[in-house]
Amino acid sequence: MANPEILEFECNPSLEGMARLVRDVVYSTAGGQELKMTLMVPWNQKISRPLVVFVQGSAWTRPDVNFEIPQLSQLARMGYVVATIDHRSAAEGHPFPAYLQDTKTAIRFLRAHAAEYGIDPSRVCIYGTSSGGNTALLVGLTGDDPQFKTGEYAQQSDSVQLVVECFGPANLKHMIDLNSDMDSESRQLMLGLAGGKDPHAIMEAMSPVNYVLPGKAYPPFFLLHGDADKLVPYEQSLEMLQTLQAAGIDARMARVHGAPHEGSFWSEALVAEIDAVVDGLGPFRRLLIEYDVRQEYLVESLRKVFALLQRLRTYIRPVRLELLRMQFTDNRFITLDSACDMNELMGWAWLTDDMG
Repeated sequence: MANPEILEFECNPSLEGMARLVRDVVYSTAGGQELKMTLMVPWNQKISRPLVVFVQGSAWTRPDVNFEIPQLSQLARMGYVVATIDHRSAAEGHPFPAYLQDTKTAIRFLRAHAAEYGIDPSRVCIYGTSSGGNTALLVGLTGDDPQFKTGEYAQQSDSVQLVVECFGPANLKHMIDLNSDMDSESRQLMLGLAGGKDPHAIMEAMSPVNYVLPGKAYPPFFLLHGDADKLVPYEQSLEMLQTLQAAGIDARMARVHGAPHEGSFWSEALVAEIDAVVDGLGPFRRLLIEYDVRQEYLVESLRKVFALLQRLRTYIRPVRLELLRMQFTDNRFITLDSACDMNELMGWAWLTDDMG
C-alpha cells in the first residue's frame, strides 16, 4: 500500500528529457590554434537526433560559447544535439572568411562524428545571433560552396536544413559607412576583417543579401530582430526577408517591439517560438497518428492514443497534428485535421475517463 507521505514517480527508461554537457571538444586546428565547441547531448543516444549548431555574436571576434547555454539546454532536453562553437577572431589576424570557414568546418566535424554523438546528419540547423546571425545566414546560403570549404573533413557536407538568425547584419554597405567618422574600434575591426584587402569589397562579400540566387534551392529561414536595435538596425533583417521572399525562398520573420540588441530582446515566449521552429526538424513536428480500431477495444485504444500524446507534449511543444484518424469496423471514422493542435486535442481526454 502506498504511503501518502511519499511522492510516487514512474521511472524514465527512455531517458527522454535528460542531457549532458560535453566541454572543450576540439573540432579544428585552423591557423595553428585549437578551435573548440561545447556540446549538449541527450542521454539516450540509441536514436539519431537532429543537430543545432549555435554561433554566439562576438563582433567577429572569439565567441563566448557559454553565454546561451541555459537557453540552448532546453533544445537538448527536447531531444536535440546542440553545439555552441568557437571560431577565429578578426581582431587576431584572421580576416573574412575565417569565421565562416570555421563554422562550416564545425558542421562537417559533427557530421563526421555523427555516430559518436547520436546525430542525424540529414537534419542540421544553424542558429546565430548578431555576427553569429550573419554567419548563420551565410552558412545557409553557401552550402558546400568550394570557395569557403577547407581541407578538414572535406568529404562531409556543410549544408544545413534550417537557418535561425537573430539581429545579424545582412547588408553591411547599408549599415557601415567607411567614409564617416567611425570610432577607432569599429574601424580596426573592419580593417581586421578585410585583412589588407579593399574593405568595401569585403563588406560586399560578407553581406548575405548578395548570395541569394533565384531558382537555387535553399533551406527555410527564420529571422528575428528588435525594432529598437541601434547596433544592427531592424531594417537589416527586413531587407534580408524581402530578398529571400522575392527569390521564392521559404522565409519568415519575428519583430520584437522595443527590443535593443541582445538584452531585453530575449523572453521566454521568444525562446519558446525559436524552439518550436527548430522543432520542425524533429520526428514529431508533422505527426500522423492512424489507428484501425475494433469497437470492442475502443476505450483501450483511446487510452493509448491520449497516453502517447501526453508523453509527446511533455517534451516537444507545440506540436501540430496533420491527422488523427481512427477507423472502426463499420467504416466510421473519428478524424481531426491539421487545424488541431495538441492542447485542443487533449480536451478529448474526458472520453477516456467517462468511458472507463
